Amino acid sequence: MKPFHLTDLNMESFYYIAHLLDRVLVGNNTDSEYSLLEVAIDKGMVIEAHFFNKEQEVYVVQDNNLFRAYEPLIHNPVASDDSYNRVIERSYQIEDNKSRLYNTLVVKEYLDYEDNLAYVKKTVLFALEYQNWKEKSR
Repeated sequence: MKPFHLTDLNMESFYYIAHLLDRVLVGNNTDSEYSLLEVAIDKGMVIEAHFFNKEQEVYVVQDNNLFRAYEPLIHNPVASDDSYNRVIERSYQIEDNKSRLYNTLVVKEYLDYEDNLAYVKKTVLFALEYQNWKEKSR
């Protein structure tokens, strides 16, 4: 793991899920509430955070009052070869979420095969969305 600062992110636009000491922040760096995350980072209140977009996910943790980043998870490029393109997109409802803009986490699961058995090789956060979950449960 290497030391990390927000300026190290190689992403123009990204979503984030940040676990603070007292709450979870969910949003996009273009939202007006993004400044709450910046303040929380400066005050050392963030325990861990995920920064992600349609290209990659960066996971960071607090370690001895420093942020450290794991190696980024990169989304596989879209390929015409069907065997390479085995991806499952899943949506999960974010419960107890204070955000008015996002209530759904979208992830991509990349499948691989071993001994003719499929398994999830990696799961990468993809996007935050707003969905009407009450309509889906009907």
